[in-house]
Amino acid sequence: DLTMNKAPPSYVTSQLMEYLDLSPYLQDTSCNRRVAPWSPTYDGWMRDCKKPLSLPFLMETETTCIVDHTCTGIRCCVEMSLLDRSFVYSMKLDACNFVLTVGIEKLSYDKSLIGYKFGAKSQFYINGVFKIDFIIDELPSSNEFLLSMNVSVCTVSLTGQ
Repeated sequence: DLTMNKAPPSYVTSQLMEYLDLSPYLQDTSCNRRVAPWSPTYDGWMRDCKKPLSLPFLMETETTCIVDHTCTGIRCCVEMSLLDRSFVYSMKLDACNFVLTVGIEKLSYDKSLIGYKFGAKSQFYINGVFKIDFIIDELPSSNEFLLSMNVSVCTVSLTGQ
């Protein structure tokens, strides 16, 4: 008996990932927000970047993110309590080579920033279940970029609602 308040046994989650054709994209082990490198954090963020950043408070979500030492990369560990599993989402903007790399678990995609439409909403997803919506704004006066990112795990298709 499966209820919305209790995660299914791990073999059921594995079967569901197989059924949805997601297994080939998943890491062998799930990220764990309660241990390094994802913890400890007081606001949901780990900062390897030494620059001052304006970051939203993540503690009310099931997400912990790391801003890398270059300040142009982000990785997030997103817990999905319904499945008792976590998933890694990532983005890296390489301004020197004009490449944006977007990833979910093992799957990543490189997008050239030459001719890229800054300020427009883009998305990257796997089989309608894992999704990253993002907007990159170019700030030419300061030689910086502003990244707005929303990560999600679609539970509607998982629960049949």
